[in-house]
Amino acid sequence: MSTPSESAGLPVITPQELIEFLALAKATKLPLMVRGGPGVGKSSIFRQFAATQGKGYGYLDSRAIYLDPTDIKGFPRVNGKVTEWLPPAEFPTQGEGMWVIEELPSAAPAVQAAFYQLMLDRQISAYRLPDGWFIVATGNRLIDKGVVNRMPSPLVSRMWHVELQVSTDAWTEHALDRGIVPELIAFFRLRSGLLNNFDPKNWVADAPYCCPRTVEFLSRLMQARNGKPSLKLVCATIGESAGIEFYSFLDVYKELPSLDAILLDPDVAPVPEKPAALYAVMAGLARKVTPQNADRVFRYLARMPKEFEVCGVRDCQRANKGITQSKAFTEWAVRNAGALS
Repeated sequence: MSTPSESAGLPVITPQELIEFLALAKATKLPLMVRGGPGVGKSSIFRQFAATQGKGYGYLDSRAIYLDPTDIKGFPRVNGKVTEWLPPAEFPTQGEGMWVIEELPSAAPAVQAAFYQLMLDRQISAYRLPDGWFIVATGNRLIDKGVVNRMPSPLVSRMWHVELQVSTDAWTEHALDRGIVPELIAFFRLRSGLLNNFDPKNWVADAPYCCPRTVEFLSRLMQARNGKPSLKLVCATIGESAGIEFYSFLDVYKELPSLDAILLDPDVAPVPEKPAALYAVMAGLARKVTPQNADRVFRYLARMPKEFEVCGVRDCQRANKGITQSKAFTEWAVRNAGALS
């Protein structure tokens, strides 16, 4: 685990550690509070975790910032000589699932206080959370210059708290799953420090900045444009500092050997020398690998420096898990057992 966060005194965890913590929250039903900078991918990881829990596993996304205290308790009605409260229709009533309360610190203090009973006793008035559900809350940090309030100390003591930090390796796996264009994957493998370059102390208000969320936006824009994006488009999405570097990187990318030529003759196709180009080829091959062409991909990767070869095979494995059943992968894993460990 990383060192405690300087911003909030919280333990800083990686996306992989967050998956493990979510499993603990599910098992113990203790509500987990996850903070992180804007756009670091908290919600994506939650949805990824829920998707692995099996068919029919529930996922409820509630936005605390939109709520009033009365929205949480429900609507009153008279039942004979007494008043009873009808809980909101979205509240879970059966089965299993994960209730994500987004932007909890951004809610008004009275709204945060309205969650006291839910976090500690798993109920609000007469409403009780089903046994199969657990709660995760999220929020930005106080230093992030967002709409963030200090959480009341009684609410803090009702949860356990971590701060999510961007990991390039974990983001790469996510990017491959999400179909992020290979140019962006290659660039941020090379310049990992730019993947989340938001600095609240030096941020110019209203200026775009680079984070996993805006990188995914740029990927979608590039796919829609189907060609090299303009410098203005890049900077409008991921900010000027990261944008200028990425735009220059695209000139390196376009000089790469053809991926089709590599797959056609992996023993003869040229292998780049510059790290930027090697990362770019790796990202492209990961998008194209299949169990049927894995042998040719691995033969080409074997001509790269060993660290790039191993990294390239891991990217291929993340992009297409089916290749692990191929003869080519088994033979490669046997030959490279030491490198993999």
